[in-house]
Amino acid sequence: MARFEVRAPAAQARVVPIVNHPEPSEPPKSPEAGPVPETGPAPAAAVTTGGGARATADAPGLPAEHAERIGRINASAAGGRLDEAYADASALREHLTGSLGPGHPHALEARAVEAYLAHLRGDHREATVLALGVARIRCGARDGRAAAEVARAAAAWQRIDDDGALLVHGRELLHMWDRLRLMGLLPPGHTALVGQVRRQVDALAARV
Repeated sequence: MARFEVRAPAAQARVVPIVNHPEPSEPPKSPEAGPVPETGPAPAAAVTTGGGARATADAPGLPAEHAERIGRINASAAGGRLDEAYADASALREHLTGSLGPGHPHALEARAVEAYLAHLRGDHREATVLALGVARIRCGARDGRAAAEVARAAAAWQRIDDDGALLVHGRELLHMWDRLRLMGLLPPGHTALVGQVRRQVDALAARV
């Protein structure tokens, strides 16, 4: 699982996702398929205007009010208060979606933050749904970052512990990858991941 490092100096609060790739702590749901690798970097863990690697409170065009809220999210996560950080991220996402629209860069990054915090606090189904929501919007805009969002959703999906939910959301992942392939937005390096998820979904469908 990607490690989430939070830095919150007084002048510039940051949430910095740092990627590593340990083996999953639990066995895969279908032994035939093998584990799904956690592909793709963690999301930019705060609201930005350009999808940069770091989310900072002084991102260009970010209103001071939102920067302050990002600082609170940073501080909560830094202190291990993930439920509080998640609640604040959800509220920020709802506010930005309502005021700017769901496809605005700020709103999309806020949704990605919410998804990542859900993943950290163990709500992997919600993390999958939120990450797929980001991917769906990016896909509709023919944004090349959509494939990375689906890969992040797959990283959360593999940790869902309910076979029915695994099947439902696994099919959503495959549908999204099919759309990306048709639009020419699926990177060649993601083919193996798609194949592993497809085998796991087929195995689940045979027994659920």
